[in-house]
Amino acid sequence: MSRYLILLVLIFSIVGCGNGGVQAVSSNAAPDSVTFDKPTEEKSGTVTMADLCKTAGIKAYPGTENESGDVFKRSDGGLKDEITFTTSDPMAKVAQFFKDQGLDTNILADQATTMAATKTNAQLIISYKPTSDGKCEVVVKSLHYDQKSP
Repeated sequence: MSRYLILLVLIFSIVGCGNGGVQAVSSNAAPDSVTFDKPTEEKSGTVTMADLCKTAGIKAYPGTENESGDVFKRSDGGLKDEITFTTSDPMAKVAQFFKDQGLDTNILADQATTMAATKTNAQLIISYKPTSDGKCEVVVKSLHYDQKSP
């Protein structure tokens, strides 16, 4: 009997009473701080809506082909094309134009957003909001890594 008792004491001392001597702690609490490294951007040129849409693999909104905006070179190696335009068309019509191209679009009462990865591997973000004079402001951003901006 004493052999079994010694054997049990030895096993419990090695195993630590079943948990290897480690105290398990679990928590769903948020960390004190979270940081994200956002790439820096430097303006490196201009782009037309026709070229942005060609790079992104989408159609330009009618009448905006000659609109122009900025190209930004990013510290992560990507290029971001960004164009803002205003149209007298209702926001829902503009958002529906991009939605009809198969782009996921969320339309709310006072704003809309389209976010998609396109056939050309561009990451596309289009935001829409009404202006104070009843028009619709549209911001089109295309982020791409594997192609050069035109």
